[in-house]
Amino acid sequence: MNVARLAPAGAATVNADPLAVLEVIDLLQVGPVIVEPKGLRAVYRIHRDDRDEEFVHEVRFDEKVFDPTSSEDQNLAAMVAAQPAVSYGLFCREMYFAGPYDDVDQQFLRTMLSKMAREIFVKKLLGPNPFLADEVRGLPAIHLPDFLRARVSFENEVVVRSLDSEAERPPVARWPVDRGRYAVLSNGGKSSLLSHGLLEELEVESHPIFLDVAERSWKAAGPAYEHFRRKVPQTARISTNAEQLAGWILGHLTILRPPGPGVHGDDDPVRLWTMASLSFTTLPLLRRQGIGRLVRGGAYDTTRRTWRDGIPHHDGLYDRSHYIDRALTRYFRSKGWTVTQFSLLRTLSELLIERVLADRYPHLLRLQLSCRNPRNRGSRAEPCRRCEECLRTIAMLLALDTEPEICGFRPADLEAAQAVLTDDGIRQELAATEHLAYLLHAKGSIPQPKLGNVFAKQRPEIEKLRVDPERSPLSDIPVQIRQPLLEILLDHSDGAVLHTGSEWIDIGDSELERLAAASEPPYRR
Repeated sequence: MNVARLAPAGAATVNADPLAVLEVIDLLQVGPVIVEPKGLRAVYRIHRDDRDEEFVHEVRFDEKVFDPTSSEDQNLAAMVAAQPAVSYGLFCREMYFAGPYDDVDQQFLRTMLSKMAREIFVKKLLGPNPFLADEVRGLPAIHLPDFLRARVSFENEVVVRSLDSEAERPPVARWPVDRGRYAVLSNGGKSSLLSHGLLEELEVESHPIFLDVAERSWKAAGPAYEHFRRKVPQTARISTNAEQLAGWILGHLTILRPPGPGVHGDDDPVRLWTMASLSFTTLPLLRRQGIGRLVRGGAYDTTRRTWRDGIPHHDGLYDRSHYIDRALTRYFRSKGWTVTQFSLLRTLSELLIERVLADRYPHLLRLQLSCRNPRNRGSRAEPCRRCEECLRTIAMLLALDTEPEICGFRPADLEAAQAVLTDDGIRQELAATEHLAYLLHAKGSIPQPKLGNVFAKQRPEIEKLRVDPERSPLSDIPVQIRQPLLEILLDHSDGAVLHTGSEWIDIGDSELERLAAASEPPYRR
């Protein structure tokens, strides 16, 4: 592609298009990709204001996962390398993917670029965001059939067919996998720790896979990784500079500004395609080790459909939701990559996840370091005690009568955290926050019956298994472990409830068992 012919971003902007101000990158090019036995390197090139800049994105494995001479491996590596770009289609005039992408790849990338453009527009640009420059504050909540700004092209453009029309496609080489092997996308947080504990108790082969994406986040994951590396032979580590790449791209988004004083910046200014990107990063290792199931954290409240100013969206959580699990599984199957992605924890609230971990696997709870900004104290990483993740962990442990010290907090931290919780609150689903405020106030842990602007209210369903055909279908759990898994979770919950469309109704253990047995898996497993 001859980038010299492109006009500068913003040129010939039409006043009738209020979103043209977002197109601050003329061209974002991904690739070509260099495939090596233990990893890949992909050039990311940005053309802006008549200048080109490059960044080399890298992914490294501890064992050989690629044959550089294989066209199939080159295709897989190209899809892994492309994922970090999915968050930026709203800010580019052109996006060009150089590599061997087939028709299914091209459709998948275009679809996800469009979905993320909508999510980012609603959550990051219409919603509160301390990183936005003045020129993009107050954008109108316009309705568009597609919010993707970039014109997307590929090195080998093809006629795109449906992901679901396997009959139209030539036969693909299926990966040989063992569906009794489960990979757990791990980061030292409660969800991945609990997922591993459950799989281990269910006597299936669990492979904790840790993603080393940045020094800061690795401090949080490091203690759990060292424990699993010693105790679980299948533990693996994948290293990538994806966070550095994101920082480099952010440097070109001139619509962003440094946040003001008092803003910790727990969130990325614009990215929302992170968890799904990590799923792709594990695929070469899953293929190498013949792993058929990819388990990642995902509580009940990460799957949502909602509206803002008449615009439908997933509340910025699409790539953490039940919907992306099914979308990725469909895509993987259409490629012959016989991997199924799902969460074991969709019926659980965040509070219930913490309860099961604390009550049943206290040895794993001690490894939990859910913190955005961990710090080193000697040779040990400790929570910062100030970020949103730390405050939420303290609140839940106090509500569960579990000493927060078990996760590295100190008595002096608790008093400060309680004041912040009362004044500022936490970001959870409304029902979960109401119930958490109810529990904390009843125990005397907070002086007022509120967390921020959310007032205490007893919501019993938060401490029950929530079966929702739309948001937490039991069919996503493999049939081989479904019943025993639910039995374990029931031991630590206050029962189960079924969503009828307008309310939660209590169901007994026998009805839950019947629902589990009657739930057909969405794919052959």
